[in-house]
Amino acid sequence: SKLIFNISNLLIYGLENVKLMPLTDVVIDNENDSFNLGVSVCGPEYCVQKYPVDPFLMTLDFYVQKDVCAYLKEEVAKGKYVPADFELGKDFPYKWPENSMIIRGSMMITLNLENVTEYPIQLNSKIIYRIESADGNRFPEAVVSSLDISKEFVKKSDFCVQTLDSEYEAYNEKLKQYVQLQFRNHFVVDALLQSIVEMMNQENILGGMSEHLTMYTAKTFDDILGPVEGVLPTTVGQESNAVDQYILDRIRYAICSPASKFYIQDVIRKCKTPDLDHLLLGDIDLGNVQDIGGLNLENLKLFHVLMTGLSNVKLDINDIGFIAAPDESEDYVTFKAKLNLTIAGGLQFSAEGENIEGAFTVTTTDNPFAVKCVVSGNTVDDLSVTIETAELQFDQNALKVSLDIQSYLINMVVYIFNLEPVKKKLVEAFNQKLALEKQEVSKLVTDKIKQVFYKQLTD
Repeated sequence: SKLIFNISNLLIYGLENVKLMPLTDVVIDNENDSFNLGVSVCGPEYCVQKYPVDPFLMTLDFYVQKDVCAYLKEEVAKGKYVPADFELGKDFPYKWPENSMIIRGSMMITLNLENVTEYPIQLNSKIIYRIESADGNRFPEAVVSSLDISKEFVKKSDFCVQTLDSEYEAYNEKLKQYVQLQFRNHFVVDALLQSIVEMMNQENILGGMSEHLTMYTAKTFDDILGPVEGVLPTTVGQESNAVDQYILDRIRYAICSPASKFYIQDVIRKCKTPDLDHLLLGDIDLGNVQDIGGLNLENLKLFHVLMTGLSNVKLDINDIGFIAAPDESEDYVTFKAKLNLTIAGGLQFSAEGENIEGAFTVTTTDNPFAVKCVVSGNTVDDLSVTIETAELQFDQNALKVSLDIQSYLINMVVYIFNLEPVKKKLVEAFNQKLALEKQEVSKLVTDKIKQVFYKQLTD
């Protein structure tokens, strides 16, 4: 007597209840320009909480074939026949051992995983990510190469034969009970699981999943980082792997694109404590400026110095660099931007025996600005952006100093303030003040970027 299963259909419901497990077997294949990943989802994790969702279950349509031997109770009582699997009616046309019969039919089995906690289901996959191109543009392609199911979960799961229809309708219920009983046998369960895995690994199944995952990956990039208008620019002299290149080019594009939630100008404008677009540098003591332009400026002090216009930063994707740390625990991100700033405040100094007070304004036109950040964290929760350096680069032609003072020396003083040594002294003083703000600004930028990520991931 034997039981044969043949799966004809497999449906999995409630995948919204699963969680993504940590990635395994991550291999960066530079030779083939691909990422090879082991991806597993485990569930159930979020069964019917905030939103109504399907129970986490599998339904399997089977073709079932069962060889059976018939016996009659009165014959068994006489010891004439050995009992087979079923007790059948007297009118049953087959007698054992002269002949046996085969019952053929179909059934649907439900594997209910909603309350599985000790041995949750885990779907494992091997995925290859690579970059393809079409019409001059690049896009990520996902290739699902294999699927598997952890065997542990079936030991505590609930198999239930929902329906069974055979060619001998009168015996459907007995056959259904028999099949249900077989699921107590771990050999049957293992065989069933193997059949499920073999079905899932059919070429059309893997191909369909690959196509769906490719579309979902593209949508995820667009949803989180914003869409790309036209052709994604390719940076020069950056990453060697095409997948790395694509991912980081998308990040660069997002930072530079007004359509993105990560657009650098918008992120700066939203940073309000401190207000990065109106950054108060405080008081600056420049000391004495000796014998420059034939004049000595003594006890030169700047008061309530305010830097405005940081959000007007100009940044090209080729001006953003990514450098991985040797231990891959963190990355360095560099920006080479240009700024149109206004730095203004009060000033006070002495010259030629006269105490002079007034106001100053420094304006920059495309002044170079270099920033180096350390980025760490494997999840959004753990994300940390630490500004290591943020400095105005000195460019004599990009800075202009104007003064509002009441003195017969005004023309001479304005001339002196626009000489290279004084401008350098101003830039050095501004950078020293910026350095004092690094820790607070780092926390602020980290929090704002996290907020954008959370919103993009949950919308």
